[in-house]
Amino acid sequence: MNRKLVVIIFTVLLNSCELIVIGTKTTPQVKEFVDYNQKTPLGTIYLFKAELDSNNISAASELLAASDGRFLAYQRYEKFDEVSRFKRMMSLKEITDVEGDKISENLYKYKLEFDYRRTVTFVTNKISNNWFITDMEGYERQ
Repeated sequence: MNRKLVVIIFTVLLNSCELIVIGTKTTPQVKEFVDYNQKTPLGTIYLFKAELDSNNISAASELLAASDGRFLAYQRYEKFDEVSRFKRMMSLKEITDVEGDKISENLYKYKLEFDYRRTVTFVTNKISNNWFITDMEGYERQ
């Protein structure tokens, strides 16, 4: 009887706590840090989204440029409606996926996914040491 009692207590103690872990220890995934500035193409896109989230459409439109680098004041003003439309669609939505493609040294294309459902494609261009958004496409469901 004592022997059975010792075996039962021993097996309960071994099963109750995990003394040895078999396998590899999982490490938490480190999220990539992105500066919100015009020094990187992805930082420019994040800055654009931050300006839209803070309802600053005029500052967001300052991040837009034509592909040749020239963007006149009336052209920027004409983009206000498009920027406002993007604000209504993207405002306060979480960026869930980013895919980047380097087209050339001064031209990048990024596809951002918002809330796991909608995607927007941004084309950024480096103009005089700063990055600008030269094209925005889509906002469709996947």
